[in-house]
Amino acid sequence: MVDLPIGRALGLAAAMLLAGCATGRAAPPQSGSAMREAMRSAIAAGDRPALTRAAVMLARMDGGMSDRTFGSFAALLDEPTLRAEHAGRLEQPGGRVEALRRWYRANATVLSYGAPSPVTEVPAEFRLVEGLAYDAVTRRLFAGTVIEGRLAYRDKGVWHEVPIDFPRGGLFGMAIDAKRRLLWIGTGAVAETGVRDDPMAGLIAVDLDGLKVVQRIRLPGDKPGVVGDVTVGPDGTVYASNSESGAIHRYRPGEAGMVDVVPPGHFSNPQGMALSRDGRNLIVAEYHSGLWVVRLRDGRVTPIAVDHPAMLDGIDGLVKVPGSDTLLATQNGTAPRRILRLTLSPNGARVAQIQVLQVLPAQAGDPTLVTLAGHDLWFVGDGQWERYGPGGKPRGDKAPGPTPILAIGLDALR
Repeated sequence: MVDLPIGRALGLAAAMLLAGCATGRAAPPQSGSAMREAMRSAIAAGDRPALTRAAVMLARMDGGMSDRTFGSFAALLDEPTLRAEHAGRLEQPGGRVEALRRWYRANATVLSYGAPSPVTEVPAEFRLVEGLAYDAVTRRLFAGTVIEGRLAYRDKGVWHEVPIDFPRGGLFGMAIDAKRRLLWIGTGAVAETGVRDDPMAGLIAVDLDGLKVVQRIRLPGDKPGVVGDVTVGPDGTVYASNSESGAIHRYRPGEAGMVDVVPPGHFSNPQGMALSRDGRNLIVAEYHSGLWVVRLRDGRVTPIAVDHPAMLDGIDGLVKVPGSDTLLATQNGTAPRRILRLTLSPNGARVAQIQVLQVLPAQAGDPTLVTLAGHDLWFVGDGQWERYGPGGKPRGDKAPGPTPILAIGLDALR
C-alpha cells in the first residue's frame, strides 16, 4: 500500500455525499472515508442533521467505530433526524443513539468463514514486503520489498533471491503473464525506499524460467511516479497504476514504452486493478473513493455502480478469479479492515454482490497485496509499514520481523 495525500477530491466527494444523504437522489455511496469526512465537515459547520444523516449512512455501509470516537459526537446527534431515517436497527430499547453505537460495534465484530491459514513467512531480511505473485508452473511464490527493491522467491520451502540490479526503485505490485512466462513488477520510490542510486519508476519484467530481468520500461516521459500495482491482460498488455501521479498507464508487447490510459491527476491514489470478463473495461481501486470503471477504448472513467451503500474505499490488493466475474480484495484503509469477495456484472460496470470473507481484529496487522495460488487467496498478513521511517530506518520499539503470508481457501465458499 502506498498511502499518499487525499487531496481536494475527498472534500468534494464528502460534499456530494452530504447532499445525496439529504435529498435521497444520489447514487448509493461507496466511500467510508468520504462519509467520515462529511461527518467532520458537518461538525465544523454545526449542522446536526447533516452529521446525523452521514453517521447513519456510515453504519448502513458497514462502517465501524470505537466507543471513544462515537462518544466524541454522540451528544450532537439530532433525534428528529434519527427518527426520519426509518432504520429498523435504530428502533431498539435504550434509544436511537445507543442503538447506533451498537450498530457500529456489530459492524466491527470479527467475522470469519474460517480463520486465514498461515502459508509461510518471508524472512525478516527482506524488509517491507508489498507485492506477491504465485507461479503455478514452478509453484514458486515471489515477494518484493519496498525498502531495498529486492525480489525473493520460495522454492520447495526454501527462500532465495533473484538479482534485480539497477536501475530500480522499491518493488510494489506484481502480476504474472503465464502465457509469455513473465513476472511484471511495479517499481518506484516512496519515503521508506532506501534505493538512492537512480531509483527507477516503471515496470520490470523477469523471465520466470531463467529468473533474470529481461525488460525495464520507465514511466511515460521518464516522469516521477510510483507503479503501485499491475495487472496483465490475456494479450500480454500490462496496466500499471501510478499512486503518485494518479495516472493509469498501459504497455503493449512490442511497443516502445508506456502510454497513459487515464492521465495524471485524475485519481488521487489508484491501487489494485482488474479487467472485466469481456476485456473492455478496467476496474480500478481508488484508495479514497472506491471502485471505478475505465472504458479502455477511450479512457472514460465512471464510478462503479452499486445497488446499496457499501464501503469499497481503502482497497489495496485486488485480484480477479480467472474465467469469472469474481474479484477478491484486501481492505486496509477502512474501519474495520476486511477481505472481500465482489461479484461483478460481465462488463464490470456494476457490483452485483458483496461478500465479506473476513473482518479482521483491530490488533491484527495490515493486509496488503494478494495473489491467487490454485483455489486459495494468498495475501500479505502484515506489511509492517508502521515500523519503518524515511529511507527504511526502523522506528519504534518493536523491531521488524518476518512477513506472514496468509491464505483463505475459496473452495468452501462456493
